[in-house]
Amino acid sequence: MSTCARSVTHRRVLAVLVVGLAGLLGACSEPPDGRDLPPSAEADPPPAPDDGGDDDAEADPEPAPTGGLAGAAPMVWPEAPAPEPPVLATSADGWDAAVVRLGPADADLRGAPAGEHVDIDVRVAASPDQRQQGLMFVEELAEGTGMLFVFDEERTGGFWMRDTLVPLDIAYLGPDGEVRAVLTMEPCETMPCPTYDPGLAYVAALEVPAGWFDSVGVGIGDRAVAGLPVASD
Repeated sequence: MSTCARSVTHRRVLAVLVVGLAGLLGACSEPPDGRDLPPSAEADPPPAPDDGGDDDAEADPEPAPTGGLAGAAPMVWPEAPAPEPPVLATSADGWDAAVVRLGPADADLRGAPAGEHVDIDVRVAASPDQRQQGLMFVEELAEGTGMLFVFDEERTGGFWMRDTLVPLDIAYLGPDGEVRAVLTMEPCETMPCPTYDPGLAYVAALEVPAGWFDSVGVGIGDRAVAGLPVASD
């Protein structure tokens, strides 16, 4: 075979290899099993044209203050009266205090006339350490006083009564202040202590002396609003 013939043959073999390889690559680019390929990421939109608006236009108003109640902002009551901080005879006496008002869900609790609501003075447990301590070692909890536990967002799970000396009622509250569950909890000084789990999500919990909710007619479906926590003297 001549050199020219060998060259032609080599070119033919190379052409066949190139065509075959192209066909192979084309087949591999198809989506497997007929599924669509994922779309490419969308590019950032172009900047909006300058409409000549006033750069000094009034900014959006700042949100209303929520104190330690950011996770339950809809239940905040900025115009609440000043609380009379409960005396608990523990380190909780140095925590912030607030007034909580409870009443029917359809009532304007922030402006409700006397008789349509009930107010309670509370200490506010807003930090993890405060929530862990709660009403532990409190020997007496006066009627019309309690403790409000607040969280940054809705959560599940329950409370226990380790080293808590007085029986309590606890109301689990939704973000809008709705009373979602009410449970009675018994003192527990020896482990293991039971957990009082409402079986639903909540963003705040109100502990009061056992029987107090029944005595004032507060139950599931009612609602609570809370004043901004104020520092104790």
